[in-house]
Order: sequence, then structure tokens, then C-alpha cells
Amino acid sequence: MAALVRYPCRACGYRTLVVPPPGPPGTWALCPVCFWEDATDWADDRDTAPGGSNAVTLRQAQANFAKLAVVDPQFRDAVRPAHPDEARDPAWRTEEEAEQADRTALLVAIQQAFDGVSRDGGVSLHQTEVIDNYGGAEESRRARALDRDRTWQDIPHRDLAEVCGTGGIAFFDPIGWRYHLPAYLTWFLTGGAVSGSFAAACLIYSLDIGDRSLERYHLDRFERLSAQQASVVVQFLHFVVRHRWLCHDDASRALDRYWMAKTSSSEDTSRK
Repeated sequence: MAALVRYPCRACGYRTLVVPPPGPPGTWALCPVCFWEDATDWADDRDTAPGGSNAVTLRQAQANFAKLAVVDPQFRDAVRPAHPDEARDPAWRTEEEAEQADRTALLVAIQQAFDGVSRDGGVSLHQTEVIDNYGGAEESRRARALDRDRTWQDIPHRDLAEVCGTGGIAFFDPIGWRYHLPAYLTWFLTGGAVSGSFAAACLIYSLDIGDRSLERYHLDRFERLSAQQASVVVQFLHFVVRHRWLCHDDASRALDRYWMAKTSSSEDTSRK
């Protein structure tokens, strides 16, 4: 029989779950301090409606506990203070705190990895609308004149929102895609491309290698990235999997189909 280990409850952080490894999530243990049932991840939908045996999402449970000392007011009389041996795990953070820390670190990584990337010779943002509409050379020239950015940090996020549906991230050449990618990632992380929206779906799609018929199309873009830039893409997709439930499956698929193997290969090469 596996030895029992004391684990922190994901809702309140106190070490109240005494279960065999690997511990949470999915032990189905009930925390006596906050009354959270340790359901599997799928039952703790973090962004939308609650699922499983808990009447609130994990985020809402954590917010409720901070204010009420219970995850759901209806269970106010069923909880107790933590015992001395149940002290809160110092490494525990709420979902909100974890997301903010991950977002801050990722924004810094994007700035560092893509600093100085140029779109010289590449397609500009408004040119993608012309490409999508099968426009001519003169239309393309006029569209390019609308894009006055000299660095990707200069690209207005409102332009990324407007050039979507007709044109957008699917219509860049490899040079333009690499240049605009950090602007799209930053836009997503700062709330522009709302989780579950068409814009968010387009961004995640551009990071998925897809089936064999699209492989060369995506590889021409992906292979433009340095090892550091590819690592940022992996970090971004992990962020989406961890914190954006509505994009979870698409981001997981992108990681599994290409990025995890790509970064593992780069790490192996760097160690030789």
C-alpha cells in the first residue's frame, strides 16, 4: 500500500489532503477547512461554468475563501480552522496569482526573444487583407503604406483586432509572420484576443502544424524562429493550456503535434 502524503488543497492552500501520491487533482477528497472537493481538472473548469461535484469554479472558490473562509456560503457551518499540521503550503498561489505571475514572465520573455526582429521584405498587416481578397500590386502598395510601424511593439492592437476575418495572421509570409507574432502574443496576453474568440482561434491555429497537407505552409514559418523564440511559443501555449480553458484543446494539440518535440530536440542539441 502506498504511503500517505499530506498535500495542499487547491482551493485554500492548507495541507488537508492526506492521500497516496501523486495527490491532487482527482483524489476526490473533501477539504475540512474550505469544503472543496478535489475533483479532476476537467471538473474544475476555471473559466466558465463549474463542473463535477463543486458548485463553483476553482477561481470562484478561491475568491470566496479569501472573503468568507469557505468556498461556498451554503457550507459555512461545515468547515473548521486549519490544524497546526495543516499549515498553508508557502508555494501555493491562487489561480489569479499564478496567472498574473505567468503572464508577467511571458511578456518579458517575448520582449527579449523578439527584440530587433524586422519585417523588411515581409508582408505587412494591411497587406494581408489585399492578399485575402486577391488584390493587385497597386492595392498592396497602398495597404502597406497604412502600416507605419518600425518595430513590432509599435503595431496598434486595435489594428490587429480590425484586420481579422479578412486578412490577418494566416496571410503573412514567413518574414511577416515572425515579425507580427510577438505583437499577436502580447495582444492575447493583455486581453485583446479574448479567449474563445475568432481572433484567439486564429492565433492558436497559426501555431498548430495541422495535417500533412498544411505541414510545409507552417514549417516555413516555424523554422524562421530561433531556439529562444520557439521556446517562447511553447511557454505561450502552456500558458493557454493552464489558464484559458476555452482554448485549452487547440493549444494542447499544437504542443503535441510539433512544439514539444521541437524544443526537446533543441535542448538535446544544445547539450551536445
